[in-house]
Amino acid sequence: MPADIICNKLNEVYLKIECDRSISMELNEFFSFYIKNFQFHPKVKAKMWDGKLRLFDLKNRILYIGLLSKLIQFCKSNAYEISIDKNLHIKNEIVNDELLDVIKNIKLLDKFKLRDYQVNSLKHFLKFEKMLLISPTGSGKSLSIYSCINSIINDVDKILILVPNVSLVHQMYDDFEQYGFDSEKYCHRIYSGISKQSSKKIFISTWQSIYNNDPEYFEQFQAVIADECHLCSATSLTNILNACINARYKIGATGSLDESKTNELVLVGLFGNIFRATSTIDLMNKGQLSPLDIKCLLLKHHNIDKAVKKWSFSDEMQYLASNNVRNNFIKNLADSLKGNTLILFTLIEKHGKILNELLKSNSKKVYFIHGGVEVKEREEIRKILEVENNCIILASYGTFSTGVNAPNISNIIFASSYKSQVKVIQSIGRGLRLHINKKQATLYDIADDLRIDKHVNFTLKHLNDRLSIYDKEKFEYKIYKINLGK
Repeated sequence: MPADIICNKLNEVYLKIECDRSISMELNEFFSFYIKNFQFHPKVKAKMWDGKLRLFDLKNRILYIGLLSKLIQFCKSNAYEISIDKNLHIKNEIVNDELLDVIKNIKLLDKFKLRDYQVNSLKHFLKFEKMLLISPTGSGKSLSIYSCINSIINDVDKILILVPNVSLVHQMYDDFEQYGFDSEKYCHRIYSGISKQSSKKIFISTWQSIYNNDPEYFEQFQAVIADECHLCSATSLTNILNACINARYKIGATGSLDESKTNELVLVGLFGNIFRATSTIDLMNKGQLSPLDIKCLLLKHHNIDKAVKKWSFSDEMQYLASNNVRNNFIKNLADSLKGNTLILFTLIEKHGKILNELLKSNSKKVYFIHGGVEVKEREEIRKILEVENNCIILASYGTFSTGVNAPNISNIIFASSYKSQVKVIQSIGRGLRLHINKKQATLYDIADDLRIDKHVNFTLKHLNDRLSIYDKEKFEYKIYKINLGK
């Protein structure tokens, strides 16, 4: 009796599914999910789209290869017989002796040693050749990536490493060099103005720099690694990964995933099943990350106009950004703290520049970083932080919340409101790396109470969202109610 579903390997990105139309309709529904906040999408409002992301291509009968286990689950739940291409059964049995040999051959200076969870990550990768690696900030994610690349470097011609910004292109290159790799010989860095072609084996690129290339360009890569892959919701990045049809080896690496089931399934489809290397709280308990003290500073505003009830989130942010009393509170707080302090903000023109002018009157040196600051200057500031012990880094979330390696940060101030789990966790991570100049990291989470009658303002709701994140991560925190005054 023929199988209800025949599953073949189309390439390293897609499965080709053969089944009758009724089953294909079921698959289309099973692999369909509403995007986050779909009801606010312009096309949904215009009734041009239902807000669902469909991972099974009904017309071409294709599905991301990483969703094979989900497909098998679907068949079991519905009592369907499935026939699977033998080329899809990748599960290399890795014995300890083989693993030790791989580790021994990794080009790694004596001062670096793989931790147990990094070894486990490597073992998982060798076993399945694909991995969605969840490894929190400060856990040595780049070393995990490096060890995996070393394990396959002699088996492939070209490796593509994708990062979200130019700073991380240079940082990844430098990290590899510090581990003992000859980055100059093997690594080609790609960003604006740099050639997309090279005879070197490893390409390290921002996805913005290469997404316009023809699909044929990406066929040269047998391995693809996407760092900070939680940003794969960006169409340009997804299109690149869809074009890497010969990439047998894949790693998507991130410190945290958001709670969107849709985004998680896309990532699993692209990179394979999730492997959680470790957790932030475990690393803290082992002394491998700095202890974290979270102080939630709830600022009570007075003489609020009743028009606040009609404010949009943007209106509220504009009010807070221009509030002189609040900005002076941030200024004085930053000046009172010992050690290097990172202040994160959202609005460059309407908040960052105001804070920068205020902070100039402080006794500390201030470094102002935003998207308009050249990458070379940002990198210089990052290196200065290693020797500075009492300065202020005023940075936009976009430039300093993700991936930047700056261990000598003792304090973080959230000057703007955020509720994204990924943004919050990765921003906190900037202060968690160990450094000889600090004993712990302290987060000053500033929130604003603009309540009138029964109306609860947006940024106060965001605080509750962040508290839920802290609870989930098992971070301890205290709430301090502060009368902001007039």
